[in-house]
Amino acid sequence: MANYRPFDVVIVGAGPAGLALGTLLRPEQRVLVLERRASLARTPPIGESLPGAAAVLLQRLNLMAAFQDAGHRERGAAVSVWDDDKPVWRDAIQDPAGPGWYLDRREFEQMLRLRAQDVGVTLGEGCKQVDIRHRQGQWYLDTTLGSFRAPVMIDATGRSGYLGRQLGLRRDADDPLLCLYSFLDQAAESQDATMRIQADARGWWYTVPLPQGQRVLAYHMDVDDPLCRQLLRHPDAFLARAREHALLAEVLERVAPPVYAVDRRVLPCWK
Repeated sequence: MANYRPFDVVIVGAGPAGLALGTLLRPEQRVLVLERRASLARTPPIGESLPGAAAVLLQRLNLMAAFQDAGHRERGAAVSVWDDDKPVWRDAIQDPAGPGWYLDRREFEQMLRLRAQDVGVTLGEGCKQVDIRHRQGQWYLDTTLGSFRAPVMIDATGRSGYLGRQLGLRRDADDPLLCLYSFLDQAAESQDATMRIQADARGWWYTVPLPQGQRVLAYHMDVDDPLCRQLLRHPDAFLARAREHALLAEVLERVAPPVYAVDRRVLPCWK
């Protein structure tokens, strides 16, 4: 076991959660963060909205100034059509924590990555395989980047639950959903800053504007609904169906058709 490099904490997953936690644990703890990807994803992941309450965490990370300079877009009001056809508005001024932001997600993750490295977090990227053993209070990890050990190991791999699957834990999904989403190009002069939520007979939609002239459009529905296959095969139908709702149509009229729509199952619970 002498060949295993020692750490106090090993975090698997270098998304926002893993990087932020690793940064907060330094310098008191020796922290290793392992990431499957060798570089940032070419296309941004969904998860583009940050509440105003996150400002407290950004301040703890000493990132608030850099975050404010990065050009993330301040959130406007949220408007929803849910129980009836009348839109319900909730203005951001009602949130005591502030309005929050729509993120340039790649820029946000790069900022977190650089901050973690600045405080001394060891970041191992391109880690394609992790084999795990637990012995005498220590976790032993054999990876494509080397061998490591630590008394604490944290799964920050998100919905994939990589470590949970490695450890044989069971996932419990009472009502699994599917999220179809696409990043759309919209007119640069668009001033809309609202989050729009629209329920219909098959599920519910949301759309928000992003920095850099893009907009996210997402649809949540039952995983076994045959409509999802149709929408995946025909991206134009995905956009056309959203435009059937007045609340969405007024911000989707001038967007380019989606290049792709991606399916994503909602994260189940591990047991």
